[in-house]
Amino acid sequence: MKPSRSPSSNTPSQASQNTAGGLAAAMRLPLIAGGLWVILSLVMIFAFPGEPRTAFDGLRFMVAVLVIILPLGLIGLAVLLSRIAEVVATPTAPLVPAAAETRAPRPAAAPARKADAEDVPPMPAIAMPAATSRAPAQPRQPAHESAPPAPEVQPLSRAQMVRALNFPDSAEDYAGFEALSNALTHPRARAVVQSAQDILTLLSQDGLYMDDMRPYAADPGAWRAFAASQRGAVLESIGRFPDESALSRAAARLKADAIFRDTAQHFLRNFDQMFRDFENGASDDDLQLMAETRSARAFVLIGRAAGSFG
Repeated sequence: MKPSRSPSSNTPSQASQNTAGGLAAAMRLPLIAGGLWVILSLVMIFAFPGEPRTAFDGLRFMVAVLVIILPLGLIGLAVLLSRIAEVVATPTAPLVPAAAETRAPRPAAAPARKADAEDVPPMPAIAMPAATSRAPAQPRQPAHESAPPAPEVQPLSRAQMVRALNFPDSAEDYAGFEALSNALTHPRARAVVQSAQDILTLLSQDGLYMDDMRPYAADPGAWRAFAASQRGAVLESIGRFPDESALSRAAARLKADAIFRDTAQHFLRNFDQMFRDFENGASDDDLQLMAETRSARAFVLIGRAAGSFG
């Protein structure tokens, strides 16, 4: 039995014959219309020449040429566009029934697959080995036991604390940078170092640089009294500057600038707590070295301007 062919399936020769026939049919009407237009245009030009002219009229000749050629060009363009649209649409026609065939269900495949499944003999039963007793699982070790131990934080000496609060003198001050790095690993030391850096930055905006601020040396006993929370005349030697204008400028900034005031209070609180720990067991020389640091100079300047020494 020969396979049947759908009416939409054409051979290449038939397709080319249809294309040629369609092209001839499509060109017949425009050719007739173009020929009639040329004949009518020539009749109008030569049958009604108008007033006789002795000289050659270039404009009249150009208009006559355009009257003849322009409509012919438009007719040809219309034919070309219609033909292009027809050629583009033609290949999609055979695809429509083919797509319908691919979407159609195939009922014959299911019985064949079912018949094949019925012919397969059943698989013999496989004897499974008897379950053996398994040893109880060991409890999983806690995660914190396997984690590597945290590195030990080295204690910060008084000399390193003094260097850190004085900040490095230059880019070549490697000892100062090392002390500053060590201080930043301790939470309480980091708090006072960072707050000191903030207040020194704000003071520099008013031209108050601690390298230029050198207060008179205070007696170590006055510093010990301050660490013991004593106030009044016993602290009179702390925070005495040769130039009193720096105190007035710092006091004016405390009153006018809320951000400066909050930063200053935060710094005073951190330095006060640090100094109480530093003074416990420190020698008089240690107290003198601490008092000469840039952070301590800022502390006595802001503290004296804020009236913290009583």
